[in-house]
Amino acid sequence: MNKKRPGLSAGTILMLCLTVIVTAGCFLMFSRMRSGDVDVKLNARQMTDVLGHSASGNMQQHAPQATVRTVTVTVAPVRPTAPPAASEVPQLQAEASSTTVPASYSFSITVGGLLGFNSEVSDSVYDSAAKTFQYQPVLSFMGEELTADLNVAMLPHVINTADNKYADVLVPESILDAVRAAGVDDLLLNTEHILDQGIQGAKDTVSAILNRGFSCGGINLEGAGQSRIYQLNSARIALLSYTDAMTNKGKNALETVEGQGLMQLYQTQIAIRDIQAAKEAGANCVIVFLHWGKEDATAITKAQRQEAQALAEAGADIIIGYHPSRVLPAEIIETFDPNNGRMRKTLVAYSMGTLLTESRDGYDISGMLMHVDVTCDSAGNVKFNRIEYTPTYIWRQNVNGKMQYRVVASNAPAPEGMDNHQKEVMGRALERIKNTLKDSPAALRH
Repeated sequence: MNKKRPGLSAGTILMLCLTVIVTAGCFLMFSRMRSGDVDVKLNARQMTDVLGHSASGNMQQHAPQATVRTVTVTVAPVRPTAPPAASEVPQLQAEASSTTVPASYSFSITVGGLLGFNSEVSDSVYDSAAKTFQYQPVLSFMGEELTADLNVAMLPHVINTADNKYADVLVPESILDAVRAAGVDDLLLNTEHILDQGIQGAKDTVSAILNRGFSCGGINLEGAGQSRIYQLNSARIALLSYTDAMTNKGKNALETVEGQGLMQLYQTQIAIRDIQAAKEAGANCVIVFLHWGKEDATAITKAQRQEAQALAEAGADIIIGYHPSRVLPAEIIETFDPNNGRMRKTLVAYSMGTLLTESRDGYDISGMLMHVDVTCDSAGNVKFNRIEYTPTYIWRQNVNGKMQYRVVASNAPAPEGMDNHQKEVMGRALERIKNTLKDSPAALRH
């Protein structure tokens, strides 16, 4: 009996057709991939996936493999961007997460030297008929120069509030009217003479100063202080004031029960402690006024440089020196701030010299005002936008048989009435200051 040959079943025919289609698709895919067309690579793979799912029929479908997504992300960009270096990532993340911007403040300060209203100056302005003193003209030329937000000078005197008696240390109360009219805002009392008339004399001095609208520093009495926080244009400025020596009268006054805590004589470690305390109290800028060295000093000492370096490292932003009767050089000290990892600058004027005195020594009559514009912020950063100086000259001239004292800017035109000899002296005074500050960060103010 003849057996019937088995034919091709429908399933077999379907599988053969799919095989042909897949083979053709693969052939097309590999030929196009060799041409480097990225888009076609992706379409070929997608097509293969689709065909695979169609061929599976009723088989369970699996989630697409992760490698498909990886290939898409990595290969598809035509111009891939290089990822950031590993060292840059933390910095970018820190900047992105920081939402606090330090508050910024700006202010200007002008600092003058010693205001020495010595006996000969008082003699020159005394009106014997009216029994009054006319001090105002002595500083009348300074009004144009003392225009900063804060104008500071040092007063090496004790104010006599009882009568008009005066000596080289004791001065009439009316000097304050002239100083205030000239534009001074703040008077420093941290000198060796402040307690020469006893504690009551210091109290009277502070009271007279405050009653005329000044602020006052250098001694710890009501309304005054060695360490102060001064609010200026929303900035918190620390004003720290010290003297490194006292007269015997002053030392004796400090040793009394009442004198305890009136003044802290300068010690570097104590000043460093006060600077740090001022920073902790929120000071944006720290200024140290230091009465130091010898009155007749002609140069900066090694000890002064070391002390200035220590104060700068502790966080002082400006250091202003007094006591030597002549102007000494100024400089910038750079130190490393561990709090923010940056270098910081401290301005140091080693001696402001004398703004007013009866002395006719060539360097004593050659003074200066220093003008500083500052920007500071709540993070403790301080920037000096401007550092300039105005050279000054103490003009003394005989007028109608009586001496006349005037403080003038030596780089300005000579005032009316100045004779030729005084003009020559003023010119020499200008050159002394210019030579002293020629290598300093301060520029001549015009």
